[in-house]
Amino acid sequence: PVIDELTVFFAETADIFTLDIDVHRQLGNELRVHSIPTMILFSNGKESRRWIGLQDQTTLVSQLNRIFSHPLKQED
Repeated sequence: PVIDELTVFFAETADIFTLDIDVHRQLGNELRVHSIPTMILFSNGKESRRWIGLQDQTTLVSQLNRIFSHPLKQED
């Protein structure tokens, strides 16, 4: 649910995808995903930030707002 909410919050700022690493094992290995959940932010095709472990929505929205340099309204 947190990823779905982030997709709505950042719809005009970022493309957000999920990956089932049980189905796509090779890609999970290439991205070095060893723990679930893992969230990876890419910028210009390169990894720029990685979160490992469960993150709450407020923390992720706050950090992504800082990264994207313009605050988006956070709804509860």
